[in-house]
Amino acid sequence: AAEFMLLEPNGKPLALGCLGKISDQELLLCAESNAVDAFAQGFLKFKVADQFEFNELTAEWGCLHLVGPSTDAVLAHVKTCLSNYNDAESLTASFEGSTAYCLPLRAQSVGSLLLVLPKDIVPQLQTALEAQVIVTQGASAYEAMRIEHQWPAANELSQKCIATDFPYERFISFSKGCYAGQEVVEMSTARGRPNRRLVALRVESASGIKEGDPVSTHQEASGFAKGGVVSSISHNETTGFSVVLTFIKYSTPVEETLYLDAKPATVIS
Repeated sequence: AAEFMLLEPNGKPLALGCLGKISDQELLLCAESNAVDAFAQGFLKFKVADQFEFNELTAEWGCLHLVGPSTDAVLAHVKTCLSNYNDAESLTASFEGSTAYCLPLRAQSVGSLLLVLPKDIVPQLQTALEAQVIVTQGASAYEAMRIEHQWPAANELSQKCIATDFPYERFISFSKGCYAGQEVVEMSTARGRPNRRLVALRVESASGIKEGDPVSTHQEASGFAKGGVVSSISHNETTGFSVVLTFIKYSTPVEETLYLDAKPATVIS
């Protein structure tokens, strides 16, 4: 399985997705529900010689996104719950007599696995995985990990950005044929670096900071030129620190202290 971006001709990302081959005749595409239409229109618009059908499964199928210290460790637990699953041979397995699909995302900085199966048995699989010591902590924990590991989501895609402002090596292949937005991507990477990059910042006690707040390079507003705005934020009650996502100029050194509402913030490497 692999992650990818759907781009507009101007290089702006429309949506993120994950694609896995489940048979010689079938591909499984997973994306946020609000991006399904964009993917369908994109594929139908650019198909030329290949004939295919696009069947939306959103109403009947659901996903569990598991995140762990390593993909192999996550898979070891999953195999005890799913039958007929061998990740070396197939993405297809079964659970409670129903077909399930497993999409390992090995390019993630931490282990990541998508499980796709009928919606009515998603809670049963989640319970079974919890019994195998895979701790499901819910949406807030997932959001915290997403932000710390700089996984873009709708908040980041809605910014004025192009594909190379993100960790684009995860989503873009430079060995494939033509695709929408390729010219902008090639021009940006050919000059050695993009204009901006998505970074995660750690800031102590970010209470009161919200999405859309400015990030600056100095405590004074005059430092605004190199800064961006907060696109996502997560607060850890245990440590007292918050982590935010923002875009900064590529030329801004990672060791430079940035500021959110006069509070110092450091880039998470």
